Amino acid sequence: MDNIKGLYPPYLEESIEYWLSVKDKRYEWDLGYEDLRSSINIAEVEGDISSEEAWMLRKHYLGMEKARN
Repeated sequence: MDNIKGLYPPYLEESIEYWLSVKDKRYEWDLGYEDLRSSINIAEVEGDISSEEAWMLRKHYLGMEKARN
């Protein structure tokens, strides 16, 4: 899953790479988390990725689950 080159828009790939580099660093964790969350949201809204891909990325990288209604 972490071999993402060419799978997503460059800005989203950069956010994923940044998150992977800081997720274990307490002082940068919140910046990386919010950057990636924002990039996923932008990619979804702009139609660069599907809603399903967005939720897959949120779950894999951020541990988020889609709310069930």
